[in-house]
Amino acid sequence: MLAKKKIALNCNMMNVICRVDFNRKIAGMRRILFFLGFIICLVFSSNGNVKAQEILMGDTLIVTCNADFFDDGGSLHGYSANQNSTLLFQSASGCILEANFSSFNLGAGDTLMVYDGCTVQSILLGSFTQSSPLIGALFSTGNCLTFHFSSDTADEGSGWEAIVNCPTTPIAEILAGGPTSFCGGDSVMLIATGGVSYHWNTLSNEDTIVVSYPGTYEVTVTGASGCMDTAWQEVIVYPLPPVGFILPFDSICILDPPFALSGGFPLGGIYSGDGVVAGVFDPTQTGEGVFTVRYSYTDSNGCSRTIPQSITVLICNGLSEQVSVDEFRFSPNPVHDELCINSTAAFANSEIRVLNLSGQVVIYNSVEFGSRELKLSVLNLPPGVYIIQIKDKAVVYKRIVKD
Repeated sequence: MLAKKKIALNCNMMNVICRVDFNRKIAGMRRILFFLGFIICLVFSSNGNVKAQEILMGDTLIVTCNADFFDDGGSLHGYSANQNSTLLFQSASGCILEANFSSFNLGAGDTLMVYDGCTVQSILLGSFTQSSPLIGALFSTGNCLTFHFSSDTADEGSGWEAIVNCPTTPIAEILAGGPTSFCGGDSVMLIATGGVSYHWNTLSNEDTIVVSYPGTYEVTVTGASGCMDTAWQEVIVYPLPPVGFILPFDSICILDPPFALSGGFPLGGIYSGDGVVAGVFDPTQTGEGVFTVRYSYTDSNGCSRTIPQSITVLICNGLSEQVSVDEFRFSPNPVHDELCINSTAAFANSEIRVLNLSGQVVIYNSVEFGSRELKLSVLNLPPGVYIIQIKDKAVVYKRIVKD
């Protein structure tokens, strides 16, 4: 008995020296391990199916929010004799810790002491022995629980098992009300869950925001205990393709033949609208009036843009195209600045009139007798469809387009 006391006394003196040295080391370890433990905790807390850390009693610092805590023998073996160690659990979330003991079996003379804080100088939550076992949960008031265990030379027990977690830590999550990759002009609703209050990096304090711009949207979730967690969601917005559409003319006679639409870019789009079938506009299908034709283009991201244009279908006051291609040639057509009219035979006392589609004369010219060519300036005419009227041996009409 006296020998046992001497051994205990010597061990106690050595424990004082070891504890001082341990406390110095643990301060440095705490800073190094805090960040690592925080990452581990986030991984564990984000998926309840992930296996918790298995922590054995020993002189160390553990930063976590999810751990299976055993005596130094682990889940398969009991602890050994002459143990004297201090283990510090620190919450990875900065919130309180819970240690919930499902089993506890110590030998006579062995003790587990639990402190509400980060050192053995903190408030003692309890000293637990064979006759006073620890079953159930203990909670910290701060972010640390410290365990100090000592065993004598005999009568070892099977030890303990406990789950250590952060019970009040919120788990932030962002739910998207639709696709988070979309085309310009659309939007998506982002819904934050997991707390009692929320703060977004958009400065909104609502749990729900609607976003239409690209970027990373982050929310800080605060739980009922004041602890916080953060989640983020990236939103991708594809720009709409640059699309243009210019009709070669904005008016046409109702008796003019159908023509294929053009002027849309980039190439590869689709023409649609009133009187349009397979990209061809037919004025006889619309009748007289103002109608809308459209050019739509879709890019590789599935983003579309549609450009509308108006076209006017006119009766043209009964004018019709009666030109003999063997006698007159008009070039170029469409024309921008100067129209050249060539005749296979010499002009007689000819009159050249340019009429708009309302029948008004906008240009008048005469042709010198015997000439075979006339150059007619149309530079000052606005773009559109015009009728060339030639009064020579007979009256001849020709439709031209001014671009």
